[in-house]
Amino acid sequence: GTPYTLTSMPVSAALTAGGAALGGPLGATAGAALSSWIQTNSEAQTEQAQVWKQLVNQGMDPAEAYDKSFKEVYLPNVGLLYLSNFLQDRLTFGVPLGKGAAYWLRRGGNLLLSGGFEAMESIGQPIIANRALGEENDWRRLLYEGSIGLGIGLVFGGGGTALDTAMGRYRE
Repeated sequence: GTPYTLTSMPVSAALTAGGAALGGPLGATAGAALSSWIQTNSEAQTEQAQVWKQLVNQGMDPAEAYDKSFKEVYLPNVGLLYLSNFLQDRLTFGVPLGKGAAYWLRRGGNLLLSGGFEAMESIGQPIIANRALGEENDWRRLLYEGSIGLGIGLVFGGGGTALDTAMGRYRE
């Protein structure tokens, strides 16, 4: 949740904003790609480990539980998280310098998109886990988790906007 987002923000900011400063849009894209992989791998492994533990507790052989959790949890999470993290990093830290209302309108749109991608993660991850565990989806809980994800994405995007402003990337 939030602590993970806040601890990953410096990595995202350094790689994506640093890439943008060094190489413009292409540099920002490269920085976001690397930052996203760093975040994605560890988060997907955490999701896999949680499902593996539940499968073993249900009586599944640990090796079989590993294979199932890798194929049905880790790999789908890599796809979901990498796309979401990449887009959030690029939208949050890779915005070119700008000024005036158009810049801030674009920033606001990017902030909402960032929140939406995090909400998508927060809904998608339990769906992936539930499918691997053979459990039904509780759509009320998923919508609740999606709203929490939206808030986390807004914190991440808002933090990025504040950081960009503090770094002097906004110029009159």
